[in-house]
Amino acid sequence: MDATDDERLAERRDRDVAVQRVVDALAEEGPHTDAALVTDTLVRRLADAGVPPMPEPWVASVVADLMEGNPYVVSAFTEAQADVPAPEHPARSEIID
Repeated sequence: MDATDDERLAERRDRDVAVQRVVDALAEEGPHTDAALVTDTLVRRLADAGVPPMPEPWVASVVADLMEGNPYVVSAFTEAQADVPAPEHPARSEIID
């Protein structure tokens, strides 16, 4: 049986919220000084949360933001649903469609 669009959207949003929670927890644990450790921790915690492996460029982008003291916002939905920490440094705001 194929999932409906609503079911796929709900699954995607659930996964995005799980990812956002992992990223937010890492942001709150900063400041970070070891990018390799942050990368390993991010990948491990995402796996522990049941999130499929993320693309390496995405992981690198999240780690770069965390190293700068800035949270990474997964999506507009997760920003509205999660308690995303405030950035330590100004960051440009972009919405990618």
